Amino acid sequence: MRAISEEEARKYLTPHLNKLILTVVESVNDYFNGLRYAAVRHEHSLRTSASVCHDKIKRSVENAFDGVPGTYYRTHRGLFTLVIDGAIALRFKKFNRKNLSVGIETQQLLAFNNQDVEQLEFPDMPPNGLLHIGYRLNKLETGIGGVYVSCRHGNNNLWIWDITEEGTTTTEHVLIPHPEVNVPSRRKITAKGANIGGGEVNAN
Repeated sequence: MRAISEEEARKYLTPHLNKLILTVVESVNDYFNGLRYAAVRHEHSLRTSASVCHDKIKRSVENAFDGVPGTYYRTHRGLFTLVIDGAIALRFKKFNRKNLSVGIETQQLLAFNNQDVEQLEFPDMPPNGLLHIGYRLNKLETGIGGVYVSCRHGNNNLWIWDITEEGTTTTEHVLIPHPEVNVPSRRKITAKGANIGGGEVNAN
């Protein structure tokens, strides 16, 4: 397995970065701040809240990327992904404090987390482009605290790119032993972001 480098991923994602950030930020903030869920949010478990946010993000991605050249979305065995230029498959998830996706570890999710394209039955995908778009809530859990792109292998992130803020952000690289992964040095990245503050925002 040769995981895709941050530099390679950035090349594919930069043209779509604004859409990617907005689909996540607006969907999550609408759930936690919008009027449509105000009467029922307190009844939802953490798992239900994450599921509602995922469904909202999925619909927002479908609306934002419908007909966009070089992209398509797919749902295979319950796994929703956005494919970009036939080189990257993005999975959208809530992250924990370690910036790892959480959830029931089915064989399919383990395959994705371990960059195993063959087990995922993605014959049209190169074996190095499985990435996560993840979000973390703010300390009060009232909306978005951060949005990230990560390249995961097992229970570690090979690299993680903070795309939350507009302007200059820093890419954090986690050095873990892997003979085929070329991890670039720490450097500055410029990315257009989105307003992450709370407030009533409609995702659809």
